Amino acid sequence: MPAIRTPNIEAFRAFLKNRTHEKHAVTGVTAVTPIKSSTSRLQGLVTLVTGAPTPEKERRAQLLEREAFAAVEGGVHPTFITGFAKLQMSQPAGTKEAVWHQAINDAGLFLDRFGAKAAAFGWSPDDVFSEFGLAWTLKGSTVADITTTSASLSDGRTFHLFGSPE
Repeated sequence: MPAIRTPNIEAFRAFLKNRTHEKHAVTGVTAVTPIKSSTSRLQGLVTLVTGAPTPEKERRAQLLEREAFAAVEGGVHPTFITGFAKLQMSQPAGTKEAVWHQAINDAGLFLDRFGAKAAAFGWSPDDVFSEFGLAWTLKGSTVADITTTSASLSDGRTFHLFGSPE
């Protein structure tokens, strides 16, 4: 089982207050004049530009940012930070936008009320966020209570964790 990271909340809040937005490109440039001096004089003064970030690096940066907000601003239990961030990142293929947004909202409400208890009971991110997980099952209902193997929903249904007896 991977180690659970605990974010440094104060350091992140300080970062948010002092951050500047990085620029990945230069816009509005009409011409560039070449430098007419030797390159050896420029060593240490010029940083090479390696181009725009790749889509993979952009996605990773977005995921890290969402994880940080989930941890710091949302107070999400470390067990569920990555799963909640991934749920918010992109609408699953074949899922209506309203259904996806409802799953995000339902997951957030569940994590606010039961996240720490679910982690203590051994619930996994898959139990909450996978295709047949709790977030997709709620559909606007709320969780009334949880056990180590199930959740009682406000509409009378019971959600059973994967592999638990029904």
